[in-house]
Amino acid sequence: MTTENTDSTAEAEVKSTFGIRLKRLRNKELNIGPGGMAKRLGFNSAEPVILFEGDDRLPSAETLIKIAEVFNVDLHELLTGKPTPSLAKEIEALREVKHDMREIRNGIKERMNSLGKLGRKVRECEEIISNTINPKKEKQK
Repeated sequence: MTTENTDSTAEAEVKSTFGIRLKRLRNKELNIGPGGMAKRLGFNSAEPVILFEGDDRLPSAETLIKIAEVFNVDLHELLTGKPTPSLAKEIEALREVKHDMREIRNGIKERMNSLGKLGRKVRECEEIISNTINPKKEKQK
């Protein structure tokens, strides 16, 4: 038995997961039904969205762009579920910067604590010096 389905393996992989991602995004980000999503995409009925979410049909390029705009995601992420490779590198770089910033903040806190202790010691020394130079007169009873 032959099938008329000529989808490539990559297209079949995208097709098998796109609907799940679309439905998850619709529910999580917009909290609307397929009909509401259809209206946002310019369709007169919910049928196209239901077909997309059921992985029965892939949207056209124009509709994919609209979907990406509605959810504010790039097409690569929409189709694969993964950030665009160049964005993934930028995200990793930002994570490293965040880690470095935490280390710097912790170092500053340690130095501030040390300076606070040093400041108290300096005030104690100033007080001792001041009392040595200008001794306080004892109050008479």
